[in-house]
Amino acid sequence: MKILLFSVNLIFIIFSSSSAFPQPANAILNKDTLVNKISIDEIKKDIAEGLIFLADSQKKETTGFASYKGEWPSYISLRTRHLVVGSGTYYDANAFGVISVHNILSELYLMYPEYSSILPMLDPAIKLILEYRTDSSGTYGFWHSAPPYQTLRSTDIPGKEPFIKRPSTFPLNSKFANNAVNVVDDADDQALATQAILLYNTVMKKSGQAQKVLQLPDSIGKPFEKYRDVHRKNILPYDLINGANINTGAYFTWFGNEHEYDFPEAVFYPFQYMFFFLPSSPVHPQPYDPKMPYWTNDVDVVVNANVLTMLADFKLLNSTEGVKDAFKYLTEKIRSGNFNKASIYYSNRYHFHYAVSRTFAATKGNSLQEAAELLIDDLKKTQRGDGSWASRKIINKKDIIQSTANGLMALLNFGDYKKNNTLENINHAIIFLHKNSVEKNGSRYWRGGVYFSGGMNLRNTLWWKSDSYTTALIIHAFAKYRKFLENQKD
Repeated sequence: MKILLFSVNLIFIIFSSSSAFPQPANAILNKDTLVNKISIDEIKKDIAEGLIFLADSQKKETTGFASYKGEWPSYISLRTRHLVVGSGTYYDANAFGVISVHNILSELYLMYPEYSSILPMLDPAIKLILEYRTDSSGTYGFWHSAPPYQTLRSTDIPGKEPFIKRPSTFPLNSKFANNAVNVVDDADDQALATQAILLYNTVMKKSGQAQKVLQLPDSIGKPFEKYRDVHRKNILPYDLINGANINTGAYFTWFGNEHEYDFPEAVFYPFQYMFFFLPSSPVHPQPYDPKMPYWTNDVDVVVNANVLTMLADFKLLNSTEGVKDAFKYLTEKIRSGNFNKASIYYSNRYHFHYAVSRTFAATKGNSLQEAAELLIDDLKKTQRGDGSWASRKIINKKDIIQSTANGLMALLNFGDYKKNNTLENINHAIIFLHKNSVEKNGSRYWRGGVYFSGGMNLRNTLWWKSDSYTTALIIHAFAKYRKFLENQKD
């Protein structure tokens, strides 16, 4: 059975995604062609102008089900035309985009309260974030609830259909598409949204607005502990082909129950996976029934890193049995060195480095020292001669700005710049990003790269991009660098 599953899905993934050759070694830093330093004043100017861009780009009003007050623009972008999902670029309102920018800005304010322009951006953002919470479960999902694009059952009354969770403007031209996107809540959005409440409360207290503090959820670790990779019955072909182990004990991505195959179904599982769009398949999506993709859960390295970071921030690393297993899972993935395809949902090569560095910083290195050393070594070896990093060519034409932002933030979060001998790498990455910003009417921004991807065979085709997210990430890095430079002067 395992051989059949492997063989069929190997063929499927080869034909539905790009080649996965390892990333070639990059040129060493060319010190002769780079400016050796950047002034604190230039850093301050870039941060201030980046904040102007974020304040200007944040949505001021809600427009139907297309966009929402408090969010920053993000877009679904298809690299090529796909047989099922089509082609093009579409505005997309989603939890991940608004939560990520909110959290970065909160951390930036806590570093430098002088950036008071951040405060009025946080209030509408946190209000919107809370709207992504599912009342019945208390967990968070990726998309807003909205009417389907068409009636999905013969008994539906047009205009009075139940809501589903779906993209805000991406055209869903079939009942199957409307049913398929209506996914269950997930560990990634849950971790980031829970962290958003903690950060918001911390900022409000620091800014003298304690009356705005929000109530934290009960049993923070419970949803994650409930959905772990234990007693596993199913496994995604992507996980199998990319060397995933079964029953790792790490955290699942989706908060939902898998379809349990009986014996006849199990024999034909590879075909059901490949042809799940056929009504005869037991995993065919049904109207108004939230589900996980393919009715099979998965274990993602970045999702696990995000969960660990959140638990560390709440000082809850002893609250769930999954913590130890998640740390072990991350370390094993890093040892494998397969960073191009390590994550199912984050196809930028260096997002893994960034996510793990956040966990490292939040846990003060506990259980991740070896992992940090391996990732730092990879970052030093793969930085290009101009100070940038690059993903594979198929990922947004190497996704250089986003890769550099991720790589830079990783080195900054790992710290100990002198001990790790990374100060030169950091300096040159800062200079590269400073030179490759876009000035616009007194503001400054960076063009968005891939911050999230479609899963499995869509990870190289369907991406989410946001100038706002990329800009927020970069000015956060600049603020960390500013702090380092100021400490050097003391």
